[in-house]
Amino acid sequence: YSRNATDCSILATILLALASSTALAESVNEVSVDAQGPKDCSHMFIPTTDWKVIHPDECIPAGLHIRINFDTGLKEAKLKNPNDDAVDANAAVAIVHQGEDGELKVTNPNEAKPEEKQSLLAEGLGVDDLVHHLTWLEEEVSDIDEGANLMEDSWLRARLVGLLSSHEDAGVRSHAARVFAGAVSNNFNAQRAAVAEVDGILAAVNNETNFQVRKSLAHAVASLVRGNKVAARVFWRHNGFKALKHLYDVSKVDRRVQNKVKELVNDLFDVDMLAEGSEVDEEGLVLMKEGGFCDGSVSDEGITSLCTKAAEVASRKTEL
Repeated sequence: YSRNATDCSILATILLALASSTALAESVNEVSVDAQGPKDCSHMFIPTTDWKVIHPDECIPAGLHIRINFDTGLKEAKLKNPNDDAVDANAAVAIVHQGEDGELKVTNPNEAKPEEKQSLLAEGLGVDDLVHHLTWLEEEVSDIDEGANLMEDSWLRARLVGLLSSHEDAGVRSHAARVFAGAVSNNFNAQRAAVAEVDGILAAVNNETNFQVRKSLAHAVASLVRGNKVAARVFWRHNGFKALKHLYDVSKVDRRVQNKVKELVNDLFDVDMLAEGSEVDEEGLVLMKEGGFCDGSVSDEGITSLCTKAAEVASRKTEL
């Protein structure tokens, strides 16, 4: 999906259950769709497994797949099929809700109010809907402004961390971690807001058992702290090195994760600043050593050099 797309005939497949949650209804200031529909509608839409046109006088039952042709205004719906593999991760996402007059209302997420955008990750959405919306968000937040906007929305930020740390589906957790990583990568404003969630990210790192999600979490952590000394300092003061060492230890079957961890530890320190005796970097060295990276289990020339420096710093501080 591209916000610059001009082909309005693209069918926007919408995987949003219209009877989601009360929170969704409140977030868009509209009533949620129930099985009865508005009292003044004359017909009930009868869904099938095939796409059918929704007529203006029809009420919409809960939990359907809906698509809109933005060129013609044609609205269609069909029953959800859990085995339907026709979901296009690149299809456009729209926020759809039904007004009291029974008419479907469509909002482009790029033009949505913050509370409307929150409905994309609303409580009560199914796995398919969440994965679809997260996939769309992952591309969206690659834009610097959109990444910052997401992280500066405290509800969306906390919801995203909740999904990556505790959702029961590993696919949702992995996608949420990738959205987080995409939003904060090389984005100072997004990083500045996201450091408020560092404890949640580290808890996810410590508790995750799925190797694919671990890989996504490693990317999220690296994107948060790389190139941002303030974020790095918050990270290591919240036992970040212990979390990274845990991730390294439990990833022996996946050297890619271990390599990501080693690369990140090296990137956290500025060699020139260490040579000049930077107190910030020296504090990080001590915490890295306390986090277990100098116990001999990590084979890496750069980290070995950092551990030597950490021992010198610790010795000097002891003498003082």
